[in-house]
Amino acid sequence: MRKFFISGHRRDHHKIKLDELGSETWKTIDGEKTVKEISDSIQNQHEEELDDLDNRVSQFISLLYEQRYITFQQLENARK
Repeated sequence: MRKFFISGHRRDHHKIKLDELGSETWKTIDGEKTVKEISDSIQNQHEEELDDLDNRVSQFISLLYEQRYITFQQLENARK
């Protein structure tokens, strides 16, 4: 148990499994694009229209934020 609480033993990398949409979303996040721009970019990469894409991307990005994999610039700027 001790090694989990000592900061020197903390992992710098995490391995997670993502589906195709999650992988594309993760690769599109660049710190500049809005959630809508990310969703539009993914939609443009597919010939077929993906059902409820905006909602799915928004939910995935919200999950990334809740798990502290990403932050939102507007929220960080508002806190300063």
